[in-house]
Amino acid sequence: MGELKDITVEILVSIRDEIRSLRADTNLRFEQMDKRFELMNERLLHIETDISQMKADIKAIAAHFERSDLLLTNEMGGIKDRLSVCERRLGIQ
Repeated sequence: MGELKDITVEILVSIRDEIRSLRADTNLRFEQMDKRFELMNERLLHIETDISQMKADIKAIAAHFERSDLLLTNEMGGIKDRLSVCERRLGIQ
């Protein structure tokens, strides 16, 4: 009976050691995943900042284009009026 007890204790100790080893391995993997998630989060924050800056730049470019387009439209209207006056004076309408 003593020998059976010793084998049982050895098996239980072996199981305990295996569980501890698996727990340590699992904890290490979770730590590594946490570090990877932190890096990904930092990268995503940089991407988000870059996208926000690009959005602001695109808005500024669009506003500049709209102003330029309006000025050009007004300028073209003035050129057409002057051309009409010149054509009338020259009699080439």
